[in-house]
Order: sequence, then C-alpha cells, then structure tokens
Amino acid sequence: MAEVAGAAASAPEPTRLARRRALLQQVMRDVELRCSDMALTPERVATEFGMSVRALHQLFELSDHSFHEFLTRTRLARAHAMLRDPGSRHVGTAEIGFAVGFRETSTFYRRFRQQYGDAPGAVRSAAPGGPPPPPAAVTLG
Repeated sequence: MAEVAGAAASAPEPTRLARRRALLQQVMRDVELRCSDMALTPERVATEFGMSVRALHQLFELSDHSFHEFLTRTRLARAHAMLRDPGSRHVGTAEIGFAVGFRETSTFYRRFRQQYGDAPGAVRSAAPGGPPPPPAAVTLG
C-alpha cells in the first residue's frame, strides 16, 4: 500500500513538467513567428505569457538554449533561408539582417559567421542562382 501512496504523490511532478514543456513550445512558436520584431525582448514575451522574466528564463532551462540564444538562432536561420532563396536576391545582405530582427549590421555579420562559418555574402554566392546581378549602368543622354 505504501507503494501506491508513493506513486500517487509523485504523479503531479511529471504532469507539471509536461505542462512546462508544452508552455515552452508555445513560447518558442511565438518567438519563431515574431523573431523579426526588433522590439522582441524577454520582458515583452514574459508579460504576454503572464509570467515573470525569471520564470521565462527558467522555462528555457528545459531546452538547450537560453531565450536570447534561441531568438538569435531563429533569426539567423531565417536570414540563412533568405540568403539562399533566389526570390530574395534583390534584397541586400544588410537589409536581410534588419528584416530578420537584428538592430546592427555588425552584430548580424558576426553572429552569422559564428553560426555558419561564413559571411552572409559568401552563403548567398554559393546558393543556387549565385549572387545578385550588378546594377545596370545608367547613362545620361
């Protein structure tokens, strides 16, 4: 009978953990959808999910990344996809950095190189379709 009582007492912990993991997945999906928003901060996300910033950071302890690491990796993945997309060839590499949520070009280039081992322009050049064509020369007559 003691075993049954012990099992019942430990049952809420897996349920609590499952709820926390489900909440983490919701937060991560929300961050993925809004990662291009330069104003996306832990404070804003925590408020929107009705928790403290500390609770948000504790929630991310269930994953392999902190909130900031997850946000940065999500932005970088989006930038990488845009750089390889022939439909985005007309968009400059710095503009792509801004479009995915980076506030500074230098931060975008540095983090991109750390993540992918190459500069954004090099990734674009290696993509199908290659680099964008040079601008057409304008002649004034």
